[in-house]
Amino acid sequence: MMKKNIRLLSFLLALVMVLGILVSCSPAGSGESTVAPETSASESVQTGEAESKTLDIIVNGQTTVKIIRPQDLGSEHAYVSSAITIRDEIDKSTGVRLSMGDDFKRASDSYDDSTVEILVGKTQHPQVTEAIKDLRYSDYTIKAVGNKIVVFGYTDNAIKAAAKAFAELVDDYIKEENGTVSVSIPSEALNVVEVHSGSKDLAAVPVFNDTTFVATSTSDKKCNQIILEDATPESYKEYITLLESEGYKKYTDNDISGNLFTTLYNDDYTLNVGYYKPNDECRIVIEPFAEKTLIGLESDNK
Repeated sequence: MMKKNIRLLSFLLALVMVLGILVSCSPAGSGESTVAPETSASESVQTGEAESKTLDIIVNGQTTVKIIRPQDLGSEHAYVSSAITIRDEIDKSTGVRLSMGDDFKRASDSYDDSTVEILVGKTQHPQVTEAIKDLRYSDYTIKAVGNKIVVFGYTDNAIKAAAKAFAELVDDYIKEENGTVSVSIPSEALNVVEVHSGSKDLAAVPVFNDTTFVATSTSDKKCNQIILEDATPESYKEYITLLESEGYKKYTDNDISGNLFTTLYNDDYTLNVGYYKPNDECRIVIEPFAEKTLIGLESDNK
């Protein structure tokens, strides 16, 4: 009798083990509930999910945020006056005065990417290069790149418009509690790109990325000029190819002792693009299209 009980117990134990194996091997969709493994924060970033963050400008009436503009500029420069506008407008609306500085650093130093800063104009920070890479010469932007807030416009009026728009954006996020002011802005709100109404013609050409932007100007004949430095003959020719890919037709080009000149046109604009060898400068003149603006070709002079 005892041997029969032992054999029965052994059979029952074996049956339980078999059933356990069958349950653990149940395929998905068989009615068995499954629990997905938890995903860590670092794994979420690796899968391409956007990471949202908030940039603190003022916390409980205090701030360590600085406004940074390019070095070696006079007070009359639009980048400097725009930086002052931002400081003064924030002071007026919050009672907190942000300090100002420039982008000077020694060659052996690097910028501190961990601190929140407001970068006004074309400073040397890599975050500015990233923020403006897809802009046209007519555009301005307010953009968060990491811990930096880039406020930028190519023309004087555009950078001033960007500064005013940023000051208004700060106003939208002012919170007052127990008599103290705080300003924290979500990074999603810091993603503004606008075309300045007074610079629309500058949208006619793509940005010449392999150069250093210097300035824009407008003549009394309503021609817009873009002045660039650090061009090369190779980058100039690539830019002409880029203009052609955007629909411009080449009318004529010329090479005078290494100085290069090209005239292009479409239904709306005529472009005169010049590369000046002595100082590696490029000038792009944009004017409304008219047949009389195209100089006669030597081949037509018979």
